[in-house]
Amino acid sequence: MPSDSEDIELSIVVPAYHEGQGIRDALLRLRDYLETYRGPRSWEVIVVDDGSGDDTSAAAAGATQGDPRFRVIRHEVNRGKGCAVKTGMLAARGRYAGFMDADLSTDLSAVVGALSHLGQGADVVIASRRVRGAHILVPQPWYRRLVSRNFRLAANSLVGLKGVRDSQCGFKFFRSAVAQKLFPLLTTDGFLFDVELLGLAQHFGHSVVEMPVTWTNRRQSKLRLWPLAYQVLRDLLRIRRRLASL
Repeated sequence: MPSDSEDIELSIVVPAYHEGQGIRDALLRLRDYLETYRGPRSWEVIVVDDGSGDDTSAAAAGATQGDPRFRVIRHEVNRGKGCAVKTGMLAARGRYAGFMDADLSTDLSAVVGALSHLGQGADVVIASRRVRGAHILVPQPWYRRLVSRNFRLAANSLVGLKGVRDSQCGFKFFRSAVAQKLFPLLTTDGFLFDVELLGLAQHFGHSVVEMPVTWTNRRQSKLRLWPLAYQVLRDLLRIRRRLASL
């Protein structure tokens, strides 16, 4: 990360893939929230377009109208959500840095909670839909909740995540020094990057706070998990070997 990180308190990375229709409204909502609530004195938002085939980059750039607090980085080819998040986090300059999904399914009030926990000494703060105090306004379909439960059991068992109830919620924030340490080590480009990332954090003894959030299922996931079952198992085993080799 650049050496002027002390000049920016908070960096937010928004990975985006084929988000041309929704990214403008999402960024305007995020800007309005950051400008009106009593939070960071200074901030930046980094949109990483992961090789979209639509106008995601143009829509993101147009929404911010030259505001220097917004940047758009584009991958020329689709490389996966994990790679997009890694690109953005390594470009972040804030004292605290995190990422959130482009559909803003996690209520933006979680930003305040994450900063509070980080300010109190947490190294990593992750949003959770499965801890006490979480509010699900619109749930996922029952079959996706079932798949998620089985995935959680497999990830915790094979990778050895300790005390993590919701590894896949797309909202995670870090102290800058911790992000600088973890993200260069991240090797998973796809959606299982969260598991490796949390495994790395726990491997190095960083504190992970799982924070209840208000969450809305805004759309169907682009992932089709049942056909990916073999790949998921293979990648979880690879992550386990990776962590064991450190």
